[in-house]
Amino acid sequence: MQNQGDYNLVGGQDSSMKQPIKQMLQQWWSISDLNSGMKQVQELTSENGKHSKEFVDEVKELGIDKMSKQEFETKLALITDP
Repeated sequence: MQNQGDYNLVGGQDSSMKQPIKQMLQQWWSISDLNSGMKQVQELTSENGKHSKEFVDEVKELGIDKMSKQEFETKLALITDP
């Protein structure tokens, strides 16, 4: 969403961006193949995952969990650069 990509596509981009996406996944997430990718997804989405608690705490602190989609988009537009 932040990068205005298509969330249905890996990295939000079509296959023309395949190589840069692979490099980004390796650099930022240590994902180099399907197994390491699935391991990272499992870690990020697990109840005790390294980002789960911080993410849930931030969502609650910002009140995002109680916002409608429209309210969220409005708030996001105020704090991001188009």
